[in-house]
Amino acid sequence: MDPYSLCPCESGKKLKFCCTDIAVDMVKALQLHEGGQSRAARKILEKLHQQQPARAWVATSYAGVLLSISEPVTAREVLQPLLKETSDHPLGRILDATCALDIDGYDVARGTIHRAFTKGVKFHPEMVGSLAAGVSNILLEEGRYLASRQHMALAMRFVRAEDREPVIMRLLEFDSDKSIPYPLRSVHNLKPLDDLLDEKEQAVFKKSLGLSSLGCWSEAAVVASSLTQNHPESAELWLNIALFHAWDGNESASAQAFHQASGFASDREFAISCETLGQLLDHESNLSSQKIQYYRTTSASQLLTLLDDDPQYIRQEEDSPEQQAENVTLAQYQILDRDPLQEAVKTPVKFDDIPQVIGGFVCLATADSKEICRLSAMTELFDEVKTRLESAAGDLLEIVEILSEDDKNQTVPQGFESSWSEYQKLDVVFYFDEKTYGIPLSTLEQEKWNHFSQVLWPNTSFSALNGKTPLEAAEDSQLAIQLAATVNIFDVFADQFNHQLDTAAIKNLIGVEPSEPYVIEDDSQLDSCEFLKMLRIPVEKLDDEQLKQLLNRTQLIQHSRFTEQVLHVVLQRENIIEDKRMAQVLHAYIDLARDNFNLDKAIERIQIARQWAEKSGQSFEETLQWEIRELQFRVTNPDDPGLNEFLENLHSQYLRKLPDLENVINGLLAMHDIVPPWAKGNIITAGAESQADSGGKLWLPGQK
Repeated sequence: MDPYSLCPCESGKKLKFCCTDIAVDMVKALQLHEGGQSRAARKILEKLHQQQPARAWVATSYAGVLLSISEPVTAREVLQPLLKETSDHPLGRILDATCALDIDGYDVARGTIHRAFTKGVKFHPEMVGSLAAGVSNILLEEGRYLASRQHMALAMRFVRAEDREPVIMRLLEFDSDKSIPYPLRSVHNLKPLDDLLDEKEQAVFKKSLGLSSLGCWSEAAVVASSLTQNHPESAELWLNIALFHAWDGNESASAQAFHQASGFASDREFAISCETLGQLLDHESNLSSQKIQYYRTTSASQLLTLLDDDPQYIRQEEDSPEQQAENVTLAQYQILDRDPLQEAVKTPVKFDDIPQVIGGFVCLATADSKEICRLSAMTELFDEVKTRLESAAGDLLEIVEILSEDDKNQTVPQGFESSWSEYQKLDVVFYFDEKTYGIPLSTLEQEKWNHFSQVLWPNTSFSALNGKTPLEAAEDSQLAIQLAATVNIFDVFADQFNHQLDTAAIKNLIGVEPSEPYVIEDDSQLDSCEFLKMLRIPVEKLDDEQLKQLLNRTQLIQHSRFTEQVLHVVLQRENIIEDKRMAQVLHAYIDLARDNFNLDKAIERIQIARQWAEKSGQSFEETLQWEIRELQFRVTNPDDPGLNEFLENLHSQYLRKLPDLENVINGLLAMHDIVPPWAKGNIITAGAESQADSGGKLWLPGQK
């Protein structure tokens, strides 16, 4: 080390005039640590620390080594003498916060973390970025999405340049994760308050913004909240407070502030947006849960035989060859609330009569006689399902506790949160036995969402509507904003299943005014506007450059209905999409029709892809992909009158030249009981009872 460089203890002095007396031992210890010999380094640092526990270079290095070998408790103890003597030591504060986060979790460690942010950002911005990234990971696991995303954005600002790309990729993955409600994957912007506050109040607000820029959002919320004494009805101020709380992970306080902002807003769309976020956070804080019970069985074979004879236990999978080879028996059952139907389903489907899945049961038996079973069901139905299982199984089941692999002293959690409590009626799985499956899956899916949209949802009570149903709330003008926001929440729910909810029709049904268009006046709005605003953009009025910009964000968000609108407009204009990207866009366009169970439209879009491939001179292999895509749709309906001609063309143009592919296609057709025309000169189709996927069971999509 250069003796005239700044001392690593952060005293501000040169090494020669500061810690030169321990430099040789410190360098040796750190070289050992960097060489992978952390325990040897620990011995040297432990000895030095015993001699001078408040010595900054020793304490921070020792704590860093301890953290690297997963000893945060000891590491934090090591730092205490240093922090007692030098309370704002930058590196010491960052390491202490890292320990606290690991030991206590974010909520308990929040104050320590924020102190580290403020004291350490000037000296160790890259470590502040890493700490923020760690907080983001924990908040993501806990489902506090707005806070996780904002901490991710904070990390991106401070991490080293070489570490920035992974953080950007994580942010992109987050924004494209459809399991997260789309308004919570959006950028959200603070509102300026220049026209509201006087000079003294502006200084207070700037203080809150400064705290926000450092990730100290709980403190920012406190400072900004002091302004409500003079401005209790400022919607913009309440929105900023709501965002500070949300970014801090305090979702209950954030939801209340969003509701306040909505109530005071004079602009209808702004009020609806705030109310939507408030309702969404309320739903995210009120999740239904599933309970789990583990059992040990004295005889897996007897138990499975007993369950196979019960019509309300539907076995899902047979043992795979791999399991058989390893002497493992794995049986999975879906538990129904009633016996399967005995009559063919007809349209319109009466979903109140259709069996629903209310639980699951898994039995795992290995060669060494470890026969473990697991029962799961929604909390409100768990006792009923559990009693029924135990009564049927008798002495074959014994309740056991399963220990966690990470901590042998802790048992595996006996339950977990799942979906929004108030949407349980819509978050159901319907079961159709192959004997009663008489209409196409696409029709069933459309019927199901019609049932949800026209029957279930309009007649479900919601706390956001003061316990009223949407149809009842439509008669109360005081609930107009809440009702419009509730439609948005229904859209959020539907989009997580890739369903393109017809919100215009729903608004018409319950008397909600249509949304006002969000007019783009500045191209920067396309990158910075919140998702709820973006969904109101009149896409057809954008110019080509704006469409290019919007397309990128649309494909990242993947909101089904809006993506459909954008791609429909984009594909009608030339020179917006480059040829190298066109195939990916066309696949996405086809997938939208598939996910909406409109197979005819999907095949129409494949024809568009063929025309593009021919016009742009695509290669043989690139053209073939569109034929394979159409085949995947065609085989789901063996009675399709166009199937025979399609297969003959596929064989004459492609398969005769590709015998290996022909074998694969023959296997696919056999799975669907289809004899290809090149085998016998005609096509034999399965009856209605064989239209379901292999395995003989149809699970109507609509569940996560």
